[in-house]
Amino acid sequence: MTTTQPLQPPQQGEQTLAASLASLTHLSTLWVPLEETIGQWATFAHEALTVSTQQAVSIAFGGLAWESKALRHYTFAVYERGRPRKEAHWLKHAVQDLDCALDQWQQAVSWLELAGNDDYQPPEQTSLETMRHLLEQVTLHQERRRALHRQVLGEYASPTGRTVRREGETMVTAELLGMTIVWLLVAIVISLLLWLLVLIWGQLIQAIKTWFGVSREELSQPQDHYQVPGYPPLQQDGYSRRDFQ
Repeated sequence: MTTTQPLQPPQQGEQTLAASLASLTHLSTLWVPLEETIGQWATFAHEALTVSTQQAVSIAFGGLAWESKALRHYTFAVYERGRPRKEAHWLKHAVQDLDCALDQWQQAVSWLELAGNDDYQPPEQTSLETMRHLLEQVTLHQERRRALHRQVLGEYASPTGRTVRREGETMVTAELLGMTIVWLLVAIVISLLLWLLVLIWGQLIQAIKTWFGVSREELSQPQDHYQVPGYPPLQQDGYSRRDFQ
């Protein structure tokens, strides 16, 4: 079975990669810088003293991390255009990252809505206006993320992606077929060995029975019916040992 080595990020300098991630003009307009969103949630974190708001903040930063990771993988895919296998590899990871980001932000929305309905809501600690603003921003960006997810998924499902997936499925099918043939040959060899073992065992049992049968016949023969070498059998001439006594 062949072993597939994991693909490595494109070999480039850290400054070049950082510049490509900071400048999104060559990518889809659905990719937006996250610095402003990170700053808003970092500010809100100082006011989040209830359980619901703290949960919302922690999950929101998780969503930001997944979206940043998706952008990084998508940038790798852009650099690998012209090499379908590597491009599809990074697009697949970008789609998975966006799935996680959407899920995280949906949970953040739920916790924000729960925080707005908390019975214990000290006005001097948590601003309802800030939570409403964040909720509006999250809802707006969720629409953008869904559109972005559909776009990246469409690129992954393009003819190039289908070709790569088809090649992968063909390789898996060939490996399964090869393993099936190997196991079939092993089963045939084992069957032949068992058949030979049974045949040899049967011959051995038959030889043992024959040997014991001959031994019994020799032991069961009368001792007075033997033939002296050079003399005719005594019984054939009508004589017996009693005649000579």
